[in-house]
This record gives sequence, C-alpha cells and structure tokens, in this order.
Amino acid sequence: MRRAAWGAAVAAAAALAAAGCGGAPEREAEGAAPGAQRGMRVEAGALTLPRRAPLRVSAAVAERLRAGAVAVAGVDRRARIAPTTLRVNSEQTLRGLRWKGWGASGATARGGVVTLICDPSCAGGRIERSSGRVVLGGIVRCRGRRFYSRARLSLAGDPDRRPAAYLSTPCREGS
Repeated sequence: MRRAAWGAAVAAAAALAAAGCGGAPEREAEGAAPGAQRGMRVEAGALTLPRRAPLRVSAAVAERLRAGAVAVAGVDRRARIAPTTLRVNSEQTLRGLRWKGWGASGATARGGVVTLICDPSCAGGRIERSSGRVVLGGIVRCRGRRFYSRARLSLAGDPDRRPAAYLSTPCREGS
C-alpha cells in the first residue's frame, strides 16, 4: 500500500511537471519527487505544493477597491483595475488591452497575445504574437473588495483555440 501511494505521488508530480512551463524560480525542497517541479515535495507519501504568494495591491488600487471598483489579478498575483497588461498563464501575457464594460458583471478586452511556444522546450522555444479577446466575469466579494474570478481567452483567426486563462482571487467566493 505504501509503495502504491508513493507511486501515485510520483505520477502526480510528473503529470504536473509536464503540464506547464515557466513560473518564478523557487528553491527545490529536500525530498522532491523525481520529475517534480521546483517547490514540490513529497511528505509521508503526499504531494505538497508550494504556498501561494500573497496578492499584491498598490495603495492606489486599494483606495479604488474601497470605493467599490472591481479588480482583476492574473497569475502574477497583482491586483489591477482595467489593466493594459494581464498575465493569464505561464505561457501567455495579454498586452495593449482595451476594455469595455469594466466594473459590470462582465468586462471584455481586445489586445495582443504574447505566447511562449514550448517546443522543443520552454527554454528553447519561441515567442508567437497574435491578437485576441478576453472576457472576465464571476465577480466575487472578498473582505469588502470585489474581484473578477473567471476569464475566457480566445485568439483572433482561430476561434476554436481557447487557451487556459487563470485569475487569482484573495479569498474564496462569498468571504
């Protein structure tokens, strides 16, 4: 049984390592499973992920949030209001965003999409530039502040290709 748990943890770590590239450099913890991304470790047969960094909020954004504005935070964990740049995953950053409907139940922006193509690897890959559209929704309230919690990204010229887009929120819905 113990061997099965260890095997499952190693398989999960390998799957997570293969799932994405990039991210902030972290010191590898002792006891890291073979193939695990930096920061992951196996303790008593269970996979442990690194702690999530705190959300960064500038004084200007904090003041606007207290006044009722809605913010968004990408995978870089920076709270912004109607940002011109938004990092939505480890391989894609949206730039030159022009927003419509910010603060409503949904906001839509068009702009450039900078994609790291990890072929043959992220380190040996290339940058691809295109245009796209991002739609935000799912406003959640957290300690009296409002944040968009969902994002949907589509690329111009390829409407069927919908890369994953992730947002950070400081706490769970309804808190």
